[in-house]
Amino acid sequence: SVNSKGPPVDGQVNGNESAEVWKPLEGQWTYTTAFPHGTRTARTSAETRATRHGRPTAPPDRRDCAGGTDLADTSRIILEQSKAQSTAGRHRSRPAAAVSQKEEPALSPLFGKARNKDRDGLNASLAKTRQGWLSRIRTAFRTGTIADETWEEIEEYLVMGDAGLQVAEGLIADTRDALAQERDMSAENAYRSLQRQIQTRMISTEPFELERPRLLTVVFVIGINGAGKTTTIGKLAHYYRNQDKQVVVAAADTYRAAAIDQLRIWCQRAEVDLIAQQPGSDPGAVIYDAIRASQESRKADLILVDTAGRLHTRQNLMRELQKMRKVASRQVHGAPHEVLLVLDATAGQNALEQARQFTAAAGVTGIVVTKLDGSSKGGAVIGVRDTLGVPVRFAGVGEGLGDLLRFDPAAFAAGLFEQA
Repeated sequence: SVNSKGPPVDGQVNGNESAEVWKPLEGQWTYTTAFPHGTRTARTSAETRATRHGRPTAPPDRRDCAGGTDLADTSRIILEQSKAQSTAGRHRSRPAAAVSQKEEPALSPLFGKARNKDRDGLNASLAKTRQGWLSRIRTAFRTGTIADETWEEIEEYLVMGDAGLQVAEGLIADTRDALAQERDMSAENAYRSLQRQIQTRMISTEPFELERPRLLTVVFVIGINGAGKTTTIGKLAHYYRNQDKQVVVAAADTYRAAAIDQLRIWCQRAEVDLIAQQPGSDPGAVIYDAIRASQESRKADLILVDTAGRLHTRQNLMRELQKMRKVASRQVHGAPHEVLLVLDATAGQNALEQARQFTAAAGVTGIVVTKLDGSSKGGAVIGVRDTLGVPVRFAGVGEGLGDLLRFDPAAFAAGLFEQA
């Protein structure tokens, strides 16, 4: 019913909200809603109130309603209690999946044991390498004993798999010495021993400066055009953002056409900040602005610097890279703290020469191997690590933000020859 005239009824609350009042003599709940032109009143029993509205059937204490307490005040108290119960009910009924959880890092140990799904997918990234020249090594080890001719054959397969002649000779010599000490020359033991020798060469004891606690970490990402440098920066930004780091990307590749636009797209996907200037600007100025912004307004923990893709034979560009290092070191002590070289796995032995030149000019501290899933030349990774002593930190196996894997030497050695 609508009461457009006269004083408000008992329990009315100003505004378009409903107030509920227990009528002890009638054994009913009365709901009153106030409108600008009047009020609307409805009544319901305690049982209906429970089934339709999910509210308790028990009325307020009868003495409160009958003892002279102002019913308007009682209505406001009941309305507040009802809202509190409704809010609490929503929190209690919230499904567990809706509760915010800290997102797990996108990166996983390469063929690690943390998740079977990741291990199977990552093992597949070395499928082409296993199916190439290295697949013949398994066939050579299927004989009962290993003769001298067999060792020469295995060495040839390692060279053809882009491990390099010097590395292949060293692997065979160390494997034969280990078998002599163990006094077990069986093919099965020789097969496992070769894997252990590869693993030993890939193990890194150097600390990963990128993850060492400090106020601000500056990382240079370098490499030739087409190696996947910009894509790798986007993946790195995504990973460390998921580790609760405030990441800023500096677009210091001011030479290549559309390089800044491409990097901006990856930063938007990774949801990180980008510091950039106009194309053709001084890369050192971009780094200076990025460091100042990270220290002042952005409060960043990590700066990833995209550098111009350059051939290792272009000495002027290599000198420009050394100038950028000086700019960073003047602003942040010890910067750059990491210099990651992005190498295309499909380059084979050419990757070794690139790594050698970049290490001499820029002081490379870590390797990121990209396109590992699309190459049959995964053996080149062994040569880079063994020849230069630079640790492999990550492996790229796809175009997605999460397709960057933390490198694991044991899993890599096993994945070269066996499918998980």
